[in-house]
Amino acid sequence: MIAEHAFSSSSPRSYAAMFHLKGAVSRVAEGGTAFGNRQASHAITLDAVWRPGEDFGDRDTAWTRGFFSALTRFREGVYVNFLGGDEDPDRVREAYGDSVYDRLVDVKTTYDPDNVFHHNQNICPGTTRVSGTFRVCPH
Repeated sequence: MIAEHAFSSSSPRSYAAMFHLKGAVSRVAEGGTAFGNRQASHAITLDAVWRPGEDFGDRDTAWTRGFFSALTRFREGVYVNFLGGDEDPDRVREAYGDSVYDRLVDVKTTYDPDNVFHHNQNICPGTTRVSGTFRVCPH
């Protein structure tokens, strides 16, 4: 699946990078740090990259979405630093796992209740699950 998609981007700057995990990563207990999904054997990032004025944006955005979709059946989680700016809050929670995410919500609620630091893969202060969905932050 990777070989089929990895070299079909349009931009010469777009890429897929795969990292082998295990080793020291998997020897830390799940929930011991904010880094989640320690059981995964590999991580892959798909990045569509182009310069201003280049005509690769639509094609390579479609390339990443198609590639991502093709990998769905192999997914075991997500690494928070590989998430894009338009991710669903459920994906941020998935990156940390429920128990770590809930601990991070407590930290955020205590130290940043006004959500000043929201220019990232945001964790909303006081986020709660309501009917299977999450309250959306105002920022």
